[in-house]
Amino acid sequence: MTNDPKIEELKQENEELRELLEIQNGKLERAVLAIYHLHNGLYYQVSQHSILEKKNALLMGIPLTMECSEEEEDITTHQGDDHELRIQRLERTIEMLEGKLVSF
Repeated sequence: MTNDPKIEELKQENEELRELLEIQNGKLERAVLAIYHLHNGLYYQVSQHSILEKKNALLMGIPLTMECSEEEEDITTHQGDDHELRIQRLERTIEMLEGKLVSF
């Protein structure tokens, strides 16, 4: 067994780098998990299931199982989708009422 100071120094540096790598891996895993949870809260699962699946697959390094249309790339929320439907119903009601006023 040699007591060469250079070898001992390299062994110590190797050990320190391995510890640092473990710490960085833990931080990366926590960051990926946080992003995963943010994705699941950001996208509306009912209308944007495929884009959510695509983004999470990219994040986790999983092969993609489907393609997404460009329209799905736009992020909407559950509330936004509900408001869009409500506005459409209101606009139809207004058009119907305006039609009744003209014929009155």
